[in-house]
Amino acid sequence: MDNSWRNNETHENDNEILEEGGGVANKIKVGMPSIPELRINHSKVTVGTSIIIYGGVDKDGKCFDDIWKFYLISNSWKKILING
Repeated sequence: MDNSWRNNETHENDNEILEEGGGVANKIKVGMPSIPELRINHSKVTVGTSIIIYGGVDKDGKCFDDIWKFYLISNSWKKILING
């Protein structure tokens, strides 16, 4: 394990590009983030076999107001959309 985030989901007919960062290559769906941006100072809770993260700040001071769910079994991320 190299302590980096990856999206291991593959879908037929997805438009994907290869993104490189920090020495790690990730497949990213065009126009749709498939992993959360790197951040610190986020809130985190473990629920069953998943981890939920909220918010945080990137290295440039950009604040996040988003929620992501990491599935430990499939090693994949999903952005949680909130209405209201």
